[in-house]
Amino acid sequence: MRRYAELVQGALQTLPEEARPAVTCVSLDVARSARAGFSPRLANWRHHAVCALRVRSAVRRTQPDVVHLLDGSHAYLVKLLPRRPPVVVTVHDLIPVLTARGELPGPAPSRLARWLWSLSLGGTTCAAGVLAVSEHTRQDLVRLTPLCPSRIGVVYSAVGVPEEWRDDPEGSGNGSHRAGPPPFILHLGNNAAYKNREGALRIGALVRRECPIRLVLAGPAPTEALRRLADDLGMAAHVDWRPDVSDVELHELYRSAGVLLFPSLYEGFGWPPLEAMACGCPVVCSNAASLPEVVGAAALLAAPDDHAGLARHCLEVLSKPAVRAELIKRGHENTKRFTLERFAAGLLDTYSRALATVGQ
Repeated sequence: MRRYAELVQGALQTLPEEARPAVTCVSLDVARSARAGFSPRLANWRHHAVCALRVRSAVRRTQPDVVHLLDGSHAYLVKLLPRRPPVVVTVHDLIPVLTARGELPGPAPSRLARWLWSLSLGGTTCAAGVLAVSEHTRQDLVRLTPLCPSRIGVVYSAVGVPEEWRDDPEGSGNGSHRAGPPPFILHLGNNAAYKNREGALRIGALVRRECPIRLVLAGPAPTEALRRLADDLGMAAHVDWRPDVSDVELHELYRSAGVLLFPSLYEGFGWPPLEAMACGCPVVCSNAASLPEVVGAAALLAAPDDHAGLARHCLEVLSKPAVRAELIKRGHENTKRFTLERFAAGLLDTYSRALATVGQ
C-alpha cells in the first residue's frame, strides 16, 4: 500500500495548484520492532487497534474535507470515524474473501481475518465513495456485497514506473537487444497460491524442452515445496531465485528479460505486466481476473492452467523477432492508458462525488 500511497500523492501533484487538495498521509504500518514479544494473533489485534487510533487522531488534528482509506482491508475504520468528513475507500481485491469461499486456492483465512474482512465489507458499504482498481474488482464487489453498482467507480492505477526506467521506443529497445548473456524468462510474484509460481516452473520446464533458457523468479524465497517441484521437473539447475530484489535490480531484470511470464490465477489490478511493458519487455500472461482488461492487446494470453499454451507463447516471443517487436510496440501504447494525470482525474472526481453527499 505504500506504493499506492505514493502514486496517489504523485497523481495529485499533477493537478493545477488551484485544484490540488492538501494531502496528509497517515501510515498504518506497525514496525516489526513494535510487534516483538507478541504472539501473531495479539500482534494482529494490536496492529488494527493502532490503525484505528492513528486515523481517528489524524482526522481530529487535520480536519480534512475527505478521508481516503487506500486499502479496502482497513474499511472497518469507516464505522469508527465521525460521520463527517466523508470517507472514500479503494478496494484493490477481495482475495481473502474469495479464498474463504473456496473460489481461490490457498489456506483458509483465520477467524480473525474473516471477521475483519466482514467488518471491512460492511464499512465499504457505508463509505461515501468506493474506488475499484479494475472492472473485475468492481464486479466482485457487486457480486459479494450489497453495494449498488452505481456507487462503485473504476479508477485504474497509474503504471508508476520512473521515467529513467522507461524504454525508449524510438531507441534501441529493451535490454535484450544489447550484447550480453542470452535473455531469460522472468516471473515476479510471491508464494501465495494465486500467484501460480508452481505454474511458472511447469511452463519454464516446457519451454526448456525447445529452448535452453533460464527462469528467474523474483520475489520472496521459495517454499520447500517449490524447490522440490523444481527438482522434480529437472529445473533446479536452471532456476534463479531472486529474493527481495531492490527497485534497481527489478528494473534491470525487466530490461534484460526475454519475456515476462505472469500466469497468475487472480489479480485485482496487476502492476508487473504494465511495468514490464513500460521497460520494453514483452509480456505473456494469463487471461484471469483483471489481466485482460489491463494488458489489452499488448500481451499474449492463455488460461493460467494452460501450461502448454503459455509455453508456446513464450517460445513465440523468444524465437520470432517480429512478434517480440510488435509486443514491445503495443506495450508502449498500452501504458499510455495508465498515466498519473488520468489517475488524478479519477481521484478528484471521486472526492467531488463524496463531498456532494455531505448534507444528504
